[in-house]
Amino acid sequence: PAADLKFPRGMWHYARGMALVRKGHIDGAETNLGKLGTLAAEPDVATVKIWDLNTGTAILNIAKEVLAGEIAAAKGEIDTALSHFRQGVTLEANLLFDEPPSWYYPVRQSLGTLLLEQNRFAEAEAVFRQDLLKNGENPWSLYRPDPLPAGPGGNRPGRRHRETVPTRLVSGRFRAPPTGALIPRPLSQQSYFSLRACTMVRLFISCAPRRFRGKIIKGRC
Repeated sequence: PAADLKFPRGMWHYARGMALVRKGHIDGAETNLGKLGTLAAEPDVATVKIWDLNTGTAILNIAKEVLAGEIAAAKGEIDTALSHFRQGVTLEANLLFDEPPSWYYPVRQSLGTLLLEQNRFAEAEAVFRQDLLKNGENPWSLYRPDPLPAGPGGNRPGRRHRETVPTRLVSGRFRAPPTGALIPRPLSQQSYFSLRACTMVRLFISCAPRRFRGKIIKGRC
């Protein structure tokens, strides 16, 4: 992005930094983190709003904490990484409601994932449970590295039993996945806009007269 497009440029540095962390280029990721922090502090960014709700500064500050956490985790500085992720969770919670959200994924996913990788299962459970209170269908918070045995009546966790899944993280049946297996990946641009489109279509259908909804869904209108 052009230099005067400070908010998009900040998100560009975030994306580059995340990619460099994944490729093991920590120095390059730290360079992008520094530039991201500089842009987040720019007064002009505070005037940018996402759908007239959340400021560019609020979004870039979350991006800064997430990237800093990923860098610290890659360097083995676990306590520092957890601190950054927790700060990211706090900043995300302060965002005004929007649908889809102004920040593209729950930061608790990264926090819970790192706790799992450190075998801190009780803390990870608490994080994922908290996420499920807000995002009840979030598959990352419901993720299981191994299938659970069927309960009474042949029921398995999932569907209506999703609330019980995180409690199994502290059970003896949990087997930790390979390092990094649970770390969420950012949505591709195509996936992001597909999500936006689906949301708008659902909103359109919900606002249509009841007698037309079935025809719209079947493509007759």
